[in-house]
Order: sequence, then C-alpha cells, then structure tokens
Amino acid sequence: GRHGRVWASAPGLGIWCSVIVRPDWSRARDVGLTAAAACAMADVLEGEAGLHPRLRWPNDVLIGEKKISGVLVDVTEGTEGSRAAIVGAGLNCGHRASDFPPELRGEATSVRRETRRVPDRARLARGYLSALDHWLEVLGGPDPSALAAAWRERIGIVGQRVIYRVAGEEHRGLVEEVGLFTGLVVSEEGRRRAMRAEHVEWLAVEPGK
Repeated sequence: GRHGRVWASAPGLGIWCSVIVRPDWSRARDVGLTAAAACAMADVLEGEAGLHPRLRWPNDVLIGEKKISGVLVDVTEGTEGSRAAIVGAGLNCGHRASDFPPELRGEATSVRRETRRVPDRARLARGYLSALDHWLEVLGGPDPSALAAAWRERIGIVGQRVIYRVAGEEHRGLVEEVGLFTGLVVSEEGRRRAMRAEHVEWLAVEPGK
C-alpha cells in the first residue's frame, strides 16, 4: 500500500488485481488513474451489490466509515517518453469479521459483511473491469471532466473538518476545495494549505464533525 503499509489479503475471499495501462495522454492526467479505478470500484459496489460507497481521498473506498477497497497506481517511464501504469485494486468480498487481522476488524468491511450474502467474486471482477474500461476512456478522451465530477461527488469532504498527516506530523483543518487535477486545499488557523495526494500519508474526517 501507500507509504509502506501492508495489505491483508486472505486467500479466496477478495479480489486483488492489477491492470496495465499505457497512457497516451499528457502526464498531468496520470493522477486520474487512481480516480478512475476508485470510481469503477464504487460503481460496481453500487450496481452489483446495492451498497452506497463513498471515496476517502485519495484512494480508499468506504462503506460508512469502514474501508472495503483500496487502489494503488504506479506509473513508470519507458524509452522515448513512453509510460506504463500498473493500476492495482483490492476489494474485500467474502470476508467475515474473523477473517481480518484483529487490528483491522473495526476499520475494514466486506461485501459479505454489508449484504449478509456470499458474493460472486467473478461477477464483481467483471463489473469492475468493465467500469474501469469506461472511466479510462473518459480519462483519455477530449474532456475528462465527467470523471472529475463523479470522483468529486463521491469524495464529499468539502466543508468538513479533517485530520491528516504529512511528513509524520498530524494536522487538523477545514477542507475548502478538492480537485482531481489540483489537489486538496485545507484552511488551518487562518492559513490555506494546498496539497497533492502523494504528500498526504493519511486523512480522515474529524470525529463528530
């Protein structure tokens, strides 16, 4: 995961996949790869499982306050300016509470825990890949604003107070703006701070706010 975190992936219970993408757009749009995968995962959870997911900036999918899916993108430079991206995503599907490590049981959830049914992993995987293909087409098209709008709507933290960590230090502030290609703007003690996703180690809505 990001910043050296470990993913817990019990065999046979989730979807863990990587998709290779060869971008033919400007480098400024690469940040949209995470959004495309996160929106695709949210779409399939809503359409196939009847859940109501939201996104936690920049790369987690939540049900309520519990994480059900995560996205990690790695972009590498090739020869003559070519690029390749590995879009990795994980989805907790058939997990019961006891299938998570003890330290994650209060923070993670799964399709099974939320729907009380054992999900069809193959169907969810097909749905995710289909939705990802759609959002990648939007990202690489003439106008990626539909992806930016869908992502921003699911983020839903503008106007909320958050706790976040940068360079090992914890901060609190009010989210003034969040943009797919511009990053996060937080005000704290009268000062405005603009940050990109790669600089933020962790972020959560402040409890009770």
